[in-house]
Amino acid sequence: MPSAIGRYRIQAVAGLTGVPAATLRAWERRYGVPTPARTASAYRLYSDQDVDRVRRMRALIERGIAASRAAEEVLAERESSDPPQAAADGDAFAAVVARIVAAAMRFDERGLEEAVALAAASGSALAVFERVLGPAVNRVGDLWHRGQATVAQEHLISYVVLRKSMELLHLAAPMPGAPR
Repeated sequence: MPSAIGRYRIQAVAGLTGVPAATLRAWERRYGVPTPARTASAYRLYSDQDVDRVRRMRALIERGIAASRAAEEVLAERESSDPPQAAADGDAFAAVVARIVAAAMRFDERGLEEAVALAAASGSALAVFERVLGPAVNRVGDLWHRGQATVAQEHLISYVVLRKSMELLHLAAPMPGAPR
């Protein structure tokens, strides 16, 4: 079974896949493929799965598929093959958080909107914000901080969540004339 732990540096991945290091960096920045871990010194460390995804993306591009579309296919394959992330205590909200984060990482605005709408239907406005929307935004922010997400991905999730939060705020607001 391939290792999910990053162990290859960028030049090794370039040699294994035939994709130049500059192209790997560009694909990561533009499309989110691959998503290497980072060392404390900010060196990229690619896993066996990252190498497989780069090979898959290269094969799709060689078949004439645009790089952006190839990345979408590779990310969709990753989402369907990755086990769902769940909290250790079986928290029902954890799967929704994972779905929101995955959509943001794919730049899938429609999927993100759908996941956020699902979250909004999963509990009270306060619970949805505290247990789903807030943690999802924080997770993407953490990925950005570690160099595994772009500013654009962080802005996308922030925009969609802010819009939904405003809707939830109106639901949570007291009725006009109600005591405060």
